[in-house]
Amino acid sequence: MNLSQAILFTASATLFGWHLSAQTYVDLGGPATGSFAIIGVKSSSTQNGIEGKDSFGNPTVGHNGLPDYPNFQQPGGGNWSAIIASPLDASSDYSGLFSSFFPSDPAPTVNNQTETQPDAASLSAGRIEFTPVSGVGLQVISVGDLTFVFDTYTWDGSINGDGGDAVDPDAENTAVVSGGPFQISPLSPVYTPYNDASGFGNAAVIYNISVSNPTGTGLTFQDGVLTSMDITADLSVQARLAQNLVFPVTFTGTFSASGLSYSFDVADTQLGFSLYSDRKGNVTVVPEPSSFGIALAALAGLWTGLRRKKSFRGEIGTKSQKSVDSVCEPEFVLAKTSTS
Repeated sequence: MNLSQAILFTASATLFGWHLSAQTYVDLGGPATGSFAIIGVKSSSTQNGIEGKDSFGNPTVGHNGLPDYPNFQQPGGGNWSAIIASPLDASSDYSGLFSSFFPSDPAPTVNNQTETQPDAASLSAGRIEFTPVSGVGLQVISVGDLTFVFDTYTWDGSINGDGGDAVDPDAENTAVVSGGPFQISPLSPVYTPYNDASGFGNAAVIYNISVSNPTGTGLTFQDGVLTSMDITADLSVQARLAQNLVFPVTFTGTFSASGLSYSFDVADTQLGFSLYSDRKGNVTVVPEPSSFGIALAALAGLWTGLRRKKSFRGEIGTKSQKSVDSVCEPEFVLAKTSTS
C-alpha cells in the first residue's frame, strides 16, 4: 500500500467510524416562545410580600419573596401568587393560563412582568434521538425507533436562592441537596438566577419530563435533510420542590411535533398546584445527516484526484522514456557509422 492509498484508507475508516458513532438528534431549541409556568408554589397576603418588599415598597433584607417573577392576585381578592415561569420572558402572554384555571372569572392583572432571561428564545427543551441516516434519498424513521430525552440538564443539587438584591452575597443560601448530580429538565427554574427567595418557599422547582404512547409517522428525511415531523405523545411532567425532593406532583398534557415545529401543551391542576405550558419552537438536527453525504462526496473527490495523479505520473514516465530513447538512438547510429 503506497502513501496515497494509506491516506485514502485512513480517511475512509475515520469517516465510517464517525458516521456509526455520531449521536444524531433533533434539538428542541429555538427560535421558541412560551414557557412552563407553575402557580400555587409561592403566595403571600400582599403584593409587596410576594415581591420581597416592605410596606413602603422597598426590598427587604432576608426577604422570602420572588422579586423577579410576575405575580397576580387570585380572583375574589385572594392571596397574591407568583407565576414561576421558565424561561422568563417579559413578553409572555399568560391569558391561556388564566382561562384554563379561572374560566369563570375575569383574567387577573399580571404585575412585575419585567425580566427576560437571555436564552428565553433559544433554551432547548430536550432532544429526539435517532439512528443516523445515510443522507441519500427518502428515509422515514418511525416513532418506535425514536428516543425522547427531555432531562438534559445536569443539576449539581445546589439551591442558589440569594434572598434578592438587598442581601449581602455572603448570606446567600448555598444549601445543596445530597445525592446529586441529578438529570432534570433545562426548563426547571431551580438553577436560574431568578430563584431569589430563601427558605422552603422559594422557586427551587425541578421538572422531570417524559412521554408515552407516541403515534404518527415519525421523522421524514430527503437526502439527509429533515423535511417534516409527525409525532403526538402523552406528556408527563413531574414537579418537585428541590429542597428535599418531596411533594412530587405529576401533571399531564401533550407533546406534539409537526412540520419542523414542536409544542408542549399542559393545563393541569393537581394537589393545589397548577402547571401551564405553551412552550413551542422550531427544531434543528445535530449533526445534520446530509453532512455525511457531503463527506462522502469529498472522499470520492479525493479518490478521483489520487487516481488522476497516478495516471498523470504514468503518462509523464512513459513520455520521459520515449524522449530518452529518441535522443539516444541517433547517437547510437552515429557511433555505428563512425566505426564502419
